[in-house]
Amino acid sequence: MSLLKLSSAMSRPDFKAKVEGYISGALGEYVKAEVAERNGYTKYVQHWRGEVERLIWFELPIFLEEQTTKTNFDRRRIVDEIVQEYQPQFLSWMNSTRTTLASNYFRFEKRKTDFKLPDANTSAAAFWLMVEQSVDSALENSND
Repeated sequence: MSLLKLSSAMSRPDFKAKVEGYISGALGEYVKAEVAERNGYTKYVQHWRGEVERLIWFELPIFLEEQTTKTNFDRRRIVDEIVQEYQPQFLSWMNSTRTTLASNYFRFEKRKTDFKLPDANTSAAAFWLMVEQSVDSALENSND
């Protein structure tokens, strides 16, 4: 039993919302790192990648392994539902991130239209593979 056992049992919708928070948070940080790296802004890349690692490889697995629920449901199915919802939006996340980086981080250095995007298919495949591996590992180790 983990010392990090979470205390209160969650409903399926609350559980799904929490998992979605980890995944969408990691996705946002991942896309920022990818766009920044593609445009030579390496100063921020390691920080954003560190956030992805924290969310995907530490917080999400602990939550999946240890969170108790009010009813028994398929945790993998919840993750799959979230992935199905977010996968088609990857390119729009990149475009939105390009706008955010141009206006909030590098506003005096480049216009939004000057920011190059990394290959969306390659970046998306790498991100979703990371999520899949983390979830697989967590669910193999879970107490369910």
